Amino acid sequence: MNGFKLWAQVAFLSFALILSGCLNAEFKEYTIKLNPDGSGSGTIKFINLVSTGDPKDSVDQTQSDFESLLNDYVNGSKFESDNPRYSCTGKRFYEENGQLVGEVTFSFSSPDSVGIYRDSSCPCSPVIFYLGTDPLGSETYQSSNGKYLGKNGMIPIVLFDQKLPELKIRTRLSEDMTGAQSLLPLWKSNQNK
Repeated sequence: MNGFKLWAQVAFLSFALILSGCLNAEFKEYTIKLNPDGSGSGTIKFINLVSTGDPKDSVDQTQSDFESLLNDYVNGSKFESDNPRYSCTGKRFYEENGQLVGEVTFSFSSPDSVGIYRDSSCPCSPVIFYLGTDPLGSETYQSSNGKYLGKNGMIPIVLFDQKLPELKIRTRLSEDMTGAQSLLPLWKSNQNK
């Protein structure tokens, strides 16, 4: 059981990207590809990047959050320092369905780097992904191409068939988007400069 606890802690830490200030996203999508040796690559999409500051200070707070996004995540190494077991291979931002999306691609050397347990000695054994929760409990399971076992207070894990070429999981980061200010207009303005 101690191995599971350590694995669960590693899984939690490896996917804990806590955005600074009032910078937030509505959804998060993980796509993970595992190689036979346990190494692999992945993508995390942060969908609908917003500022959730006080509406009275929305212009100032939104600008500050956008600058934090650029300085800390795009041009800085906040993602890398928050996820030291990943090797970041790319970052990009784009518009999708009228929302700003941030996308990070990465590679990893072992499945536990991304919160995955896999018994490679048994081909019939499922791949287990520990979803966990952040300290505020705001990341909740939405969907996947596996079987979610975290309902009714159970451990938040998703089981995947080892034969799947990609593991896909979608979570919700923010249930309440009341007062949230989209960062898309600032991103578009920045692109025109």
